[in-house]
Amino acid sequence: MRRADPKSGQRGFSLVEALFALLVTMIGFSALFSMQKTQMSSSVMARELSAASNIAERVIGQLHKDSYMWTGATLPSPRLNRTPREWHTWSELALDHNLQPFIADDPQGTRLKRQRFCVHYWLSPLSGLYEGLMNVRVKVTWPKDIANTQLVGQLCGEGGVEQLEDDPHSWLSVTMPALLRRHPL
Repeated sequence: MRRADPKSGQRGFSLVEALFALLVTMIGFSALFSMQKTQMSSSVMARELSAASNIAERVIGQLHKDSYMWTGATLPSPRLNRTPREWHTWSELALDHNLQPFIADDPQGTRLKRQRFCVHYWLSPLSGLYEGLMNVRVKVTWPKDIANTQLVGQLCGEGGVEQLEDDPHSWLSVTMPALLRRHPL
């Protein structure tokens, strides 16, 4: 048997070196896959936060439209003449990102399951120097688990937002303030 001459450059890798290189490669790939999973969940959360903010802005826009009919001492129906300083529901049913009500998912599961949002609003007419102005808050709430439609159904009804426990592991929410004004005749 001939021995490899170290000067001729015919050296190979030992088994220990090859196993160590494999171990380092596996650790690198597991870190890469972990970062990818975190990035995907962050991207989904950002999409949901953006959708909730858009829903709140659209609801505030609709309340602004309703306020154009507020010209006298009485508030116009159906949304602005609600009990002040209480949360009221925008829709008894959960809404998707297009403000369309959730009726039921396809039983065969062929339709895409979308996030469902509950929308509530709070009104407080101001008085004194600020007569003719109304403080408004719109709260959009959604579960972290989109498959659990029962949780959403419990929250979306009138008075449902009071049942909400502040649990960021189960629910997320966005609250957006606005100010409405009475329009002169």
